[in-house]
Amino acid sequence: RRTIKENRKTEEDMKMKKATGNDFTTGSIKKHILKFAIPMVIGLFLTMGYTIINTIWIGNLLGKDAMAASSVSFPITFILIAIASGSTAAVSILISRNYGAKNFKMINKIIETSFSLFSIVAAVLIALALIFRNELLMIMGTPSNIFDMASSYLSILLLSAFLNYIYY
Repeated sequence: RRTIKENRKTEEDMKMKKATGNDFTTGSIKKHILKFAIPMVIGLFLTMGYTIINTIWIGNLLGKDAMAASSVSFPITFILIAIASGSTAAVSILISRNYGAKNFKMINKIIETSFSLFSIVAAVLIALALIFRNELLMIMGTPSNIFDMASSYLSILLLSAFLNYIYY
């Protein structure tokens, strides 16, 4: 016979399993890798498609200077994305350890805390990048003929960067 406390813990575990989706700790490794990899690959192809279409559109409709202005902005946004990816990789380790230990309450705390923390960090980094975008472009040696366009394009990218941070 189980105690009331054990019954509650079992009910909480069942609720969390329904809320968390697939349990990758049991069953076929190949199936789990495919379930995990296919959505990631689709997301990468969508991102790649967006980038290709954006490049074609800018290059053909707006010209080589506009293409150069958008290209020079890439390293700055890439650094921000790398920071976001690295941060989420660290959090995923904590989540994985607690998932293995079936400590679902701690998983919720980790997710809530990391989302709040990363939202603040993202806002600060994006604000700093917006404030110092011209200095960053100068450090990168942006040619004067595309500088204003690059600064404008980088501003647009940075203003939408917060959504990228939420994604990562």
